[in-house]
Formats: sequence, structure tokens, C-alpha cells
Amino acid sequence: TRIRHESLDHSTYGVLKLRRGDVVQKGCDTSIETIREYLTCSFHNTESYGNLTILMMSDETDQDYRRSIVQSLQGIHNNNTSMYEHVRILDIDEMIWEIVDDAVEMGHLSRIHQNNYFVNEIGQTLRDRRGKVDMKNEHEVEVQFYLMRSRNVCTDCVLLEKRIAHTAEMKRIILQWDIN
Repeated sequence: TRIRHESLDHSTYGVLKLRRGDVVQKGCDTSIETIREYLTCSFHNTESYGNLTILMMSDETDQDYRRSIVQSLQGIHNNNTSMYEHVRILDIDEMIWEIVDDAVEMGHLSRIHQNNYFVNEIGQTLRDRRGKVDMKNEHEVEVQFYLMRSRNVCTDCVLLEKRIAHTAEMKRIILQWDIN
């Protein structure tokens, strides 16, 4: 419910996974400017597919870096029009930490769960929800696409326009099938 509250209305959800620790050592550039270019390229021509909410996961501990990535698409304009109003990036790790901390404070979880391994495990559960939710349930979040920069995946761009178009068509077919 917290994710839906922070998301853009009627969003399609995706995951942005940024591995920083091992990636920097391997030569994969994950600087703020490079990630901004990566996202700008990846979200090019996606506005016709509606709102997109991106759940960012990262091993990065620098909060300024994380905030910069969350805000990276804000303020990009073309002919005085914001190009990425339809995209919102949420720091899902931060949200999970808040939930875990609240649960510990209320006595629902023990303090042993206040660690990055537990937070990462919850994030992985969200990431892996593709095709496993009831699309009619407005409180469920289903991840439709992934963006990743890691030791093994260091591409300059992912053409989301094609992936999202395919996902939108599949949803339309499934919902039409359920109606009939």
C-alpha cells in the first residue's frame, strides 16, 4: 500500500537495480550522470504507455547518490515540456527500511531483522512478483520490466518502449479474456 501511495496513478511498475560495490571495481560507470543518460535513453518514447513507477534497489549507502538517482529525470525538458513527468523513481530500499524500523518499534519484528540482508530479501520478493499477482487487485504491485547495472550487465540503454508495448498488449488480452 505504501508503494501505491507514493506511485504515479495507474502505473506500470519496473525495477532499477544498481550494483555499485563490485561494478565500480569492474569498470562499469554508475556515476549519476551516466545513470541519468541510461535512464533518459531507456525511457525515450514511453510517455504514450502511461505512468511508470520505478522501484530502485541498490547496494549504495551514499544517501546523496541515491537521492540524485531518484531525482535524475526531473527537470529534463524539450521545448519547455517535461519529458519524463510520466516516470517516478522510488527508493524502495529506503521504504523497506522505514517499514522494518516501524515493525521493530511496534514489536512486530525483532531487532535482528534490522539489517541490509533482510531488507534486500524483501526487495527481491518484490522484484520477483512478475506474473504472480492478481491484476484486478488495486493494492498489488506487479513488476513488468527490469533495468539493471551490475558486474555482468552494463549496457548503455534498454529500449523500454518495446518491452512496455508488449506488456500493455498482454494485459489487455488477459483482462479481455477474464471479461469474456
